[in-house]
Amino acid sequence: LLQDISEEVLLPMPAPAYVVTDSPEKLKGAVGEEEHMLLIQELGRHFNNAEREIIIVTPYFIPRRSGVEVINGWLERGIRVVVVTNSLASTNHVPVHSAYRRYRKKLLEAGVEIYEVKVDAVQKKASPGPEAESLTLHTKAVVFDREVLFIGSLNFDPRSIEINTEMGVFIESLEVARDFVQTVGEGLAATTYSVQLNDKGKLYWVYEHDGERQEFDKEPNTSAWRRFVTGFYGILPIESQL
Repeated sequence: LLQDISEEVLLPMPAPAYVVTDSPEKLKGAVGEEEHMLLIQELGRHFNNAEREIIIVTPYFIPRRSGVEVINGWLERGIRVVVVTNSLASTNHVPVHSAYRRYRKKLLEAGVEIYEVKVDAVQKKASPGPEAESLTLHTKAVVFDREVLFIGSLNFDPRSIEINTEMGVFIESLEVARDFVQTVGEGLAATTYSVQLNDKGKLYWVYEHDGERQEFDKEPNTSAWRRFVTGFYGILPIESQL
């Protein structure tokens, strides 16, 4: 990275930015004590101030009922909401996916755009070294109105929000935020499935890129066993333990 910057392959983008961290006391206090959940409070301020668009990129997404209600409020205000997260095939935590899938249909019915990572959408790289055989999303980011970019350690799940101490940087820059959105947007078609609802209210997954179109009525690239395990986890009361 430093070499690319020194050779002007990558050009720095100066921008105002600030870092927010949860209080270390969060680890010692009761679960969910708001006074120690500083990062999610700052994110909440930006969520409330958004006017046009919220793009969430996260490996794990468990909004819970309260989160679904908040998102519905955004949509009612005319805000476009996009979520990019792992598919069942690409996730490294099946129990988390089992909790996320409880809310997926409700989010789609409300108008949220959902994209899930295509596990086999790995591009061969030119640089030397080992190559990944599968794709898993690890980035945690939010873009507000293409004006503010958040990058951090926070996953949008109960454990990350209420238990773990997390941190992140808020970059207040049109140039940086729009560049990030452009990069994500250019990669969506090649690396994700668009999750949609048919006229019977059933989920299906669409991959459409470079003249190719595929539709799936089951979680793509998964075995019957993986889908069964996910369903089994889904009937257990484990969401609050994630």
